Amino acid sequence: MEAQVLAAVLIVMVVLSGLVIQRWFPSQLRFYVFLMAGLTLVVSGFTVMLWKEHSGKLTRVKMDLTRLNKMKETAETDQELREWVIHERKSQHQTHKIERLADFLLQLANRRRIQIKSFQPQPQRDRGSFYEKSFRITISQIDSKSLTQFLFDCQNEWPGLSVKDLQATHLKNRPGVWKATITVSVFATKSS
Repeated sequence: MEAQVLAAVLIVMVVLSGLVIQRWFPSQLRFYVFLMAGLTLVVSGFTVMLWKEHSGKLTRVKMDLTRLNKMKETAETDQELREWVIHERKSQHQTHKIERLADFLLQLANRRRIQIKSFQPQPQRDRGSFYEKSFRITISQIDSKSLTQFLFDCQNEWPGLSVKDLQATHLKNRPGVWKATITVSVFATKSS
């Protein structure tokens, strides 16, 4: 509808400018002046159409930015919401069942060629609407580079898993070799 109105206005303006041109300009220049006036009107018509289109988009972007700023402010000031989001991420990003965490840790150790001396599930701890499930892993011999890589892979490949405790003892007769006891934990909703 706007395009039709704009086209009608442009036609009227072209006709009026033609009348003005015929009266005030000599006959040799009339055609060129008429052509330039028409082109100017067409270009200004397209400019108006594009301006209207982009001003609507600009208004929507400003509204979206205002909404995002309000959300950011709420997220920064509401401590309860932040804690809920942290726990929700830990449980939502979990692509594996918690029961499979033990298998994951053993497979990861096997991939890294780490021999586990003992692997003990720890008692579940109630954390409100979540449980904290932990495992204690004892490795009898490991170098610091392999231990660091194992700990990094644990946390990187299982979102939400965290290393709660690490105790490393240097073996006397073996330079650069350690005995390590690691406790890893993950949060899960009570339904999982």
